[in-house]
Amino acid sequence: EVLKELSALKVRIAKLFAKHMDINEQKRLLSQQSFGLAVGTPNRILALCNNDVKDLSFEKTSHIILDTHTNQKGFTVCTLPDTAPDTMEIIEKKILPELSRRRDIKISFL
Repeated sequence: EVLKELSALKVRIAKLFAKHMDINEQKRLLSQQSFGLAVGTPNRILALCNNDVKDLSFEKTSHIILDTHTNQKGFTVCTLPDTAPDTMEIIEKKILPELSRRRDIKISFL
């Protein structure tokens, strides 16, 4: 649903979901192309940030948007047991250090 709405922006979007593509294929694409936008699950984003090659980083990121939509059971990406640990690790170990290095990153919670 989010991807459909973002298609109007006319930018290349990296789909970083496990169901869309194998992680090795995503690594290859990220190393060969630049993307104006990346959308993915916390687990996949963390996996791409945590390897030695740093297939994905926040060094040139200008905006971070965290989808905090509440699901039918009342969970968000920050409270769902499957996603909360990865979400918090991304914020703590990837986003906050980058924010301390440079102050031009915009963070939005939808």
